[in-house]
Amino acid sequence: MRALAPSAVFLSAATGEGLDELKERLSCQISGDAGILNLEIPPDRAELVALLHRKGRILSGEYRENGSFCGIARVPGSLIHAFREFCTDSQDSFSQEETSFPAEKVNEMIRRFNP
Repeated sequence: MRALAPSAVFLSAATGEGLDELKERLSCQISGDAGILNLEIPPDRAELVALLHRKGRILSGEYRENGSFCGIARVPGSLIHAFREFCTDSQDSFSQEETSFPAEKVNEMIRRFNP
C-alpha cells in the first residue's frame, strides 16, 4: 500500500499509530508553514526527492535525461533550508491555497482521534 501512495499518512484506529504524523501534516497545511518551490535536484541528491515524497508534496515534476529531477513541490517550512540551493527561481511563494479544510474543522477532527 505504501508503494502506491508514498506520501499518504497511514493510521491505525486500534493503536493510534500514525496520529502524530497526521497532526503534523494537518498543522503544516493549516498554518501555511510550507513553500511552493521550483526545484532542480541533481541525481546525486536523490534522497531529497525521496524526502519530498515522504514529507512534502510534489505538485508536478519529471526526470531529465541527465537524471536530475525538475519540478514544483510544496515543502514543509521546517525543510525548506534543505532545498534552497536547488531552487530554480529567486522567489519562494508561500501560500495557503491548497489548504482544504478550515482550521476549526481540522482541530475538531484531531480531537475526535485523540484519546
